[in-house]
Amino acid sequence: MLIPEIKTSTKLDDDPKTGISALTITNRQESLISALELKEQKLSKMFIGVLISLQSPNNPEYLVHAAHSLRELMEKLPRYIDVQTANKFDIKGRINVLLPSWKDVIKKWSENIERNHFEKPIDKTLSDFISKCQCFFCDYEKYSPSKQKEFEDTISALDGAEICLPKPLLKLEANKWKEIYTFFQGVAHHGKTTDILEFGQWLSAFERILSEKMIQPTFEVQDTLDDIIKRGELS
Repeated sequence: MLIPEIKTSTKLDDDPKTGISALTITNRQESLISALELKEQKLSKMFIGVLISLQSPNNPEYLVHAAHSLRELMEKLPRYIDVQTANKFDIKGRINVLLPSWKDVIKKWSENIERNHFEKPIDKTLSDFISKCQCFFCDYEKYSPSKQKEFEDTISALDGAEICLPKPLLKLEANKWKEIYTFFQGVAHHGKTTDILEFGQWLSAFERILSEKMIQPTFEVQDTLDDIIKRGELS
């Protein structure tokens, strides 16, 4: 549930330790900073970095810098919310293991490879290389989960163990997360041109998802919501 923005904005005071000047932030952003800090201080610092960049319009790359911090936050978030990520696949190391076998194959089979024609039965050199290739690609699929799977696991972890979305709804929410990530990645890599208005819309979408999943409304806020509803019913 979203916490209503009872305050339109607040100020983060100057921090002499970090040199960060006072920032004007929304009530939702203030709540998100606190929620992220409970998970990991690095995450809250990334988000504060976003807000600093967005309030530095004299920097011609301010949107790029903000996008970079948001993309990093989205990539680092899973490790701090109990997402069971697979072991990283060391592709360079595994290729180095394959390379000697490939060189042996080249020595014995170079003519056949050049002609793309194999008449004689394969020998142990080639069969060993094929076997190692099979292990390579099996492990690659096992230890390199798709981004879609990573996004779905992130949404599930943000929801918590008590909430288990039906697969179609989980996919829909993961697709929203994916679209937000893709936008910020494109801006961060100078692959997408944007402006502060569009950027703000994507940032708001990002904040909305995190607010719904990371911030539990207090009783005081819930009472405020009830009062708003009652006033609406009476008017």
